[in-house]
Amino acid sequence: LQIVYHDSDIVVVNKPPDVLTVPGIHSRSCVLDLVHDRFGEAVQDKAHMIVHRLDMATSGIVLFGRTLNITKRMQAIFRDRLVLKTYQALLMGHFPIDKGTIDLPLQRDHAYPPFMRISTPTSEADAVQAVKDLQQHGWKKLIRKKPKPSQTSFRVLARSFRNGLPFTRIELVPVTGRTHQLRVHCAALGYPIVGDPTY
Repeated sequence: LQIVYHDSDIVVVNKPPDVLTVPGIHSRSCVLDLVHDRFGEAVQDKAHMIVHRLDMATSGIVLFGRTLNITKRMQAIFRDRLVLKTYQALLMGHFPIDKGTIDLPLQRDHAYPPFMRISTPTSEADAVQAVKDLQQHGWKKLIRKKPKPSQTSFRVLARSFRNGLPFTRIELVPVTGRTHQLRVHCAALGYPIVGDPTY
């Protein structure tokens, strides 16, 4: 576990890829468990340390609170979008535009409810039918949610070839913070993130 910073209020960790930030469905080691074991003496419930998360495949900085009060204050800062999140990704293909904003609304994928998709008039109509079809399976509430506006700012950092295949290293800044937003936006434009098995 690489600790970037810690004091009496917070712990900042550099999360490696392919490690869960918080416990998942299956019993696997996660960053929260390691942080709680080392720094969680002031909290009874380790969930009270969770400020934000990164997807399992994503590496980067994760912040944990050392008391419930600090965690709530940090969560409010994230919720109010006072934190600038910047990501770098390697995309398949040469992304054709150097800088801009991807503005594509997202909704729950009715065919695969845990996942997200770009919203289209057809997908919204399909979601209505899916609510009827899937209401016995516990997905009704998620699928029923309306599409949400989603924007991602981007800047190309480099274009290259590896083994004859084109790749783009890109900086992504989520303007909104939707589930799987960066992954879905890149894949929807035809430039999926390398190593993303879902999109």
